Amino acid sequence: MIRQGHLGRTEAIIVAVAATAGKIFLSQPAVAAQHTATAAPLMVLVNGLLSMGLGWMLFSSLDPEREEGMVAQFERLAGPAGTLIGAVIAAYFFGIVALHTRQMGGAIITGILPNTPITVVEGATVLVFSYAAVLGLEAIARSAMVLLLPIVTVVFILLLLTLPRMDFTRFFPPLGFGWQSTLYWSAFSGWYREAWVVAVLFPYLRRRAEVVKIGVRAIAWSALVLTIVTSALLALFGYPTLTHFPAPAAEGSRAVYLGPFISNLESVFVFLFTTALFLTLSVMFWASCLLVADLLKLDEYRPLVPLLAVGAWLFGYLPGSLMETVHWVDEEVKQLTSFVLYPGIGLLWFLALRRRKKERRHAC
Repeated sequence: MIRQGHLGRTEAIIVAVAATAGKIFLSQPAVAAQHTATAAPLMVLVNGLLSMGLGWMLFSSLDPEREEGMVAQFERLAGPAGTLIGAVIAAYFFGIVALHTRQMGGAIITGILPNTPITVVEGATVLVFSYAAVLGLEAIARSAMVLLLPIVTVVFILLLLTLPRMDFTRFFPPLGFGWQSTLYWSAFSGWYREAWVVAVLFPYLRRRAEVVKIGVRAIAWSALVLTIVTSALLALFGYPTLTHFPAPAAEGSRAVYLGPFISNLESVFVFLFTTALFLTLSVMFWASCLLVADLLKLDEYRPLVPLLAVGAWLFGYLPGSLMETVHWVDEEVKQLTSFVLYPGIGLLWFLALRRRKKERRHAC
């Protein structure tokens, strides 16, 4: 249960899955197919397994005996290197919010509200996740508890309804462009990095010793959902058709036919699309604000919300076009941060392991 600013295991997992799984409504399945062709589901699965290992190392670096947040723990553990790692994670979360806001606005204008100015759509999006951040973790967690299960359930119902149109021979050849491309993008695609929000939730967990279990399970559930959805979309459209859709899940909803009275379920998809992405952006923006406040040693993050919200909106327009925005999300941001985060996580884990050995030695 969510009580007095603390989360139980189930609630924390749902918040992390909400932060991760919303990307299935954007272009990620199409980008996965673009880079690895018919190996897209394999890439998504392998990246999930890698992320579970990295997440285990990251979460196990936190000391359950301390109530400090992620940034303070990393700084205590690794000094300036810990500050750098916390700053890169904060920058990654912030960049994902900004670029996904731009993507969401473009997808809504293209498929839902073609005559609405994009500034109106994106402005409303910024207001929604800013308001959620001001309300705080408890409001976001309760919204995730109410909304995530129906969203995932309806997504799987839509997949079942499109099953007659799926062709599973489209999974061949299983390695797509080859094993080198599959392994490279499995390592650097970063599909589940948003689940690291569990480390941000650490001081709010009722049982902090469960942080590793919560984080790994959240990544596992996210990997299950994203792998199934990516596999279904590949079977439905095939390569290279899948790569041409800015929002493949929306196109998949048009493939549902339930008789002469319901020719498609696009209206259901609109609800899923907006609700899931608002939820995802709210979780990630709240985490970004909290991390920035921790890095600046501020006691309260809420004064930062207006400034960071405007900054996210403006940062999303640094790419010259919507397609370039997709390119930034799925290549530049994730690959560049990997060069700091991968060795950084290894360093934190090694230092935490050494700390525990010292504590056991002193205890004896």
